[in-house]
Amino acid sequence: MGHAHDPHPIDGPPEHDPAHDVDGKKLALWLGGSAVGVFVTVGVLLVIFEQIIEHQRHKMVGLTPAVQVDDLRRTEDADLSGAGGGKSVDAAIDSYVQQRGGKPSGNR
Repeated sequence: MGHAHDPHPIDGPPEHDPAHDVDGKKLALWLGGSAVGVFVTVGVLLVIFEQIIEHQRHKMVGLTPAVQVDDLRRTEDADLSGAGGGKSVDAAIDSYVQQRGGKPSGNR
């Protein structure tokens, strides 16, 4: 009658087993450092993503020729300069200043 050894000892692991010890301070530093690393990486990627989006928006919207905007700008410039038959903005401001008793500016 041979007695075989039990593959799972009942009394558990030895009291000091360096292979299975957990160093709490080292673990906390690793977890904290990893969390900081993840947040810093996400922050940097967010800044890069925002710059890429702004560049794409500028490329798609800002550099597109806008015929309507150019036409409107020409019309407004003509109206403000008095080419449509009325006073120019500068002349209107000078007359307003004279009505209030001031001197019109000579550079208009």
